[in-house]
Amino acid sequence: MQILHPYTGSVQQYLGQLADPDQHRPDHCPQCRAKHPLTAHGFYTRTIVDAAFDGLIRVRRYLCETCRRTVSLLPQFALPYLRSSVTVIALFLVARLLQAKTLADALPPSSPYQRGQFWMRRFRAQAEACAPRWPR
Repeated sequence: MQILHPYTGSVQQYLGQLADPDQHRPDHCPQCRAKHPLTAHGFYTRTIVDAAFDGLIRVRRYLCETCRRTVSLLPQFALPYLRSSVTVIALFLVARLLQAKTLADALPPSSPYQRGQFWMRRFRAQAEACAPRWPR
């Protein structure tokens, strides 16, 4: 299970604060609701593309001693299952939708156009799901 951690610093600052496992340790298990702090259980790596960073980051894992399942503390700039950061996606959407740039001009360098199409489809689907239903 992944928990999005409300981390507001840069990727480099995030990498610097990983040494302390107690800094953001969950106080209970989100899966079984056991009321005890989770045990630090290592890391896994994933790639991330940010405005000023393109490479691997480590994501801290915790283990619940009660249910024996792990929880990953994913920083909020790295969305689950997406390689690009929230900042990169937001910059693309602003350029494409508000500045009316073409798909090729709005995309980050060396990104395939299919990635931009995917972000646009996902954004539109989420916007439609969140839009209020007006009486007709």
